[in-house]
Amino acid sequence: MTKHTHDHACTHCGCNDPFGKSLLNAIVVETDINVEVSLQTLPLPNQTDKNSSKPLIISGGTIRPVTQGDADKIVEAIGAIDGNIIAVGTLQHVQTAVEFAVNQKKQQIGKDVSQQVRQERINELTITHQKLTSDQTLLPGLIDPHVHTCGDALISKFTSFSGIDNQMMRPDYNLTHIRNTLSDAIANYKDKDKEITNNTWVLGKDIDPSFMPFDGDLLTTLKLTTLDSLNDATKEDPKYPLAILSASSHTLYINTKASEATWDFWHGYDDSSYSPPEKIDSLEAWLSKTRYTTYQSFANKAGAPTKVTKDDFVTNHNGQLQEMEQILWALCAIPDDQLARYINLDNVKKSLKALKIEALEKGITFLYDAAFSKEQQSLLLTLKDNECLPSVRIGGALEYADLNGILKAGDCPKTSEYQYAFTGNIKLVSDGSNQGLTGYQYQPYYCYPPKPENVYEEKSKGIFNFNMETDTTQADMANNLSFPVMVSTAINLKGWPLMIHANGDNAIDNTIEVYKTAYNIAIDIGHTPLDWANMRHRIEHCSLLDIYRIEDMKTFSLQPSFLIGHVGYWGYAFEQIIFKEQARKSLDLCHSSIKSGAKITLHSDFPVSPIGTLRLMEQSMTRITEASPAIKEHTKMFIKNKEIMPISSQDQDRNTLNVRERLTGSQALAAATYNAAWQCHADAWVGSLEIGKFADFVILKIDPVTMKDPFLRMRDTENVLETWIGGEKVFSLNTNKIKDDDRSDVGINVEVDVEVDVEINSPVCSS
Repeated sequence: MTKHTHDHACTHCGCNDPFGKSLLNAIVVETDINVEVSLQTLPLPNQTDKNSSKPLIISGGTIRPVTQGDADKIVEAIGAIDGNIIAVGTLQHVQTAVEFAVNQKKQQIGKDVSQQVRQERINELTITHQKLTSDQTLLPGLIDPHVHTCGDALISKFTSFSGIDNQMMRPDYNLTHIRNTLSDAIANYKDKDKEITNNTWVLGKDIDPSFMPFDGDLLTTLKLTTLDSLNDATKEDPKYPLAILSASSHTLYINTKASEATWDFWHGYDDSSYSPPEKIDSLEAWLSKTRYTTYQSFANKAGAPTKVTKDDFVTNHNGQLQEMEQILWALCAIPDDQLARYINLDNVKKSLKALKIEALEKGITFLYDAAFSKEQQSLLLTLKDNECLPSVRIGGALEYADLNGILKAGDCPKTSEYQYAFTGNIKLVSDGSNQGLTGYQYQPYYCYPPKPENVYEEKSKGIFNFNMETDTTQADMANNLSFPVMVSTAINLKGWPLMIHANGDNAIDNTIEVYKTAYNIAIDIGHTPLDWANMRHRIEHCSLLDIYRIEDMKTFSLQPSFLIGHVGYWGYAFEQIIFKEQARKSLDLCHSSIKSGAKITLHSDFPVSPIGTLRLMEQSMTRITEASPAIKEHTKMFIKNKEIMPISSQDQDRNTLNVRERLTGSQALAAATYNAAWQCHADAWVGSLEIGKFADFVILKIDPVTMKDPFLRMRDTENVLETWIGGEKVFSLNTNKIKDDDRSDVGINVEVDVEVDVEINSPVCSS
């Protein structure tokens, strides 16, 4: 295991992201919208904010309310008024209930209003009855219980080199694709009348060597010569500085020109002239402070610029800067005006808006951010108040890196009413990522990370971000990272439910152990096992399990949330060269966990994989490894013809990772709706269509519970016909537009002013 230590300003591991959090804070302050938010006293919605949607009945088709997690139950109709479900069951029952509620509201209209106002209010109570066709399905709004919204928005203008497009694996994802994407980015840059010179940094993100063809027994290595070849750089013509952030955000790949520019910047940096800014209220102030601290790191860790020559620095790092500490060496060397072109609040707002629109187009009505900060919460609240964002509901977990952070956190807020950007958990990150070879394992990875060797040891077992010591002597700096003390403090002192990131088998065992310690303390101080279970503690990703870990999780009421893309997208690499047999036996044991009684969920970990809850369901139901050569051919044909050729049983068996762990359609639907809301402490409001909950639902042209051969077809965004939030239609495929109050030119299906039956026609989809 690589030795890993922290101090209060640790910047070099997955447990902390000072680049994202502190920089976001700076650009928010710069635009005067960094409102102060008390996590304990979030404002409840005003009466005037309550939904005023018209009375609604929907019947016909297949309606699955997923009552109490039962995705097999079907009803004839649902009814809603004021944005809430008021009736579920037979059409006659629903009609009676809605008509009764409407009559009550009519009687409540005051007699002191004018006849015109009275008639307007009566008209607002006209019931809309929408009938589904036989091939359509209505489900609760879909949920992604683990995403990262603001962090990705910060770098949204970096060119994407992702191996995934429209939720599909790119069949020809290789270095040629990277070169072509870079050429297109440069051409687009020039089209915008901005000169590309040899000092113009070009920034990218999302590159993933684990999706590329293997290099023997290793993953593809993006070394210096490879990076230089992307833009045909030579010694005579080094081109421009190129920096591409990996999909996991743990590695920054830089070409020779960027490596030299980084060394040159720090070689000319004068730390004696540094004057601390009074407050970090702009990008320039953030850069000033961060450059000063980063210079100390560069001098100490790189042995430069006084001890190592430029050529040695370039050669030693061979095109790779690992973890945030080193990544900042390059990012801080970018000229202020160039960095500001990529990172600014306007781009953040546009990215957040685009993400919310994409969510609605995919039938997602609720997102749970797994790395909230006060700054992010403030930003989201302000943008919502200014009507800058579509109406997707959002909550999140506050992420902390050490005991000091948890001690400074407030007690867990208690509320029975939904609040936009509410917080329901504290989040801790115990290790790295398995595809990045930093998840904390008992056994070494079969393929080891590439050089530089002083960063990763050959045959590495990954990184563990904390320690298991229970000694909290204040003189011992390590106590700040005592995993048992951090967890018990958050739960038993502050009252917070936890979600703990744990990928490797060793990290998962450590996580179960610290939960066990906290459980015993909770019982000792008077809590009951039911009190503990009601906190709904989670293990995030929970990648490598066995029957013993599953049984321990059942004993201590711990719930797994699976990044199911580990199976669909990365399963081939895990099975072939990263874990081999262990992947076949232990990766994402969804069915076994359900069998033990767990309320499992499926998440995207966006931007690690794209949002798309139907795709999450599909991957859990098929467990097909999409990066395998045979499946890539199927994908290529599907993308070309919108049809998938029949997959032989031999091909399917050979490219399915642990068929016994497949979920049924109803199990996957429960995981994507009711269970997801339950894990996020939002089940009183969303996750199922039960009386009193929000009228948040999606209308599909497929039934995911009964759909045959869902592979590649269930994830198709055209399966989503309509998305409704609070009883109002916010997306319609027929108009292909989002209802967004700040855009007056957006077209929405016209609501009826009299009680009529509305039928939606959709293309028939074979299921």
